[in-house]
Amino acid sequence: SVSHVHRAVQQDGSEVALKILLPNLPSIMRSDFQILRTMLPVARWLMPDLPLPEFYQVLKQGLERELNFGAEAQAISKLKERFRPFPDIHVPDLIHSLSGEHTVAMSLERGKNFHAFIAEASQRDRDRAGQAIVRFVVTSVKERFFNSDPHPGNYLFNGPRVTFLDFGAA
Repeated sequence: SVSHVHRAVQQDGSEVALKILLPNLPSIMRSDFQILRTMLPVARWLMPDLPLPEFYQVLKQGLERELNFGAEAQAISKLKERFRPFPDIHVPDLIHSLSGEHTVAMSLERGKNFHAFIAEASQRDRDRAGQAIVRFVVTSVKERFFNSDPHPGNYLFNGPRVTFLDFGAA
């Protein structure tokens, strides 16, 4: 993980989720990627059939995107607006005043985790939540702007409504 998420309380008493970049992580990752790049010639000699330079670039770009909290804030805003018409799809509200280069703040969302939802929800709510997840993923892929880290830990459920979390890899 490149960050920690904490519950925070604003001066007005409202609760927010505050995602904070781990200290010194960007410089550590730059150093690690320099070391990895120097190892590529040996790795290519050992594994000549693999496109290792391309793997390296994809990995590096993906991790750089995860460290770009400004891009994550933009993704939250864009996806929030895109899915506003769909009542079963929810994206947290971005709190601009608390977001910056090393932080992303958004409305604190509550709901059941995936396993609790599956165990307790009616078949109707499970079906509707499944449709919401499919709509979110398919629409996002069609528009070439999607969260590339979709897994049950990034969803909260309130009845059939699904809240999508973590847009660092959007």
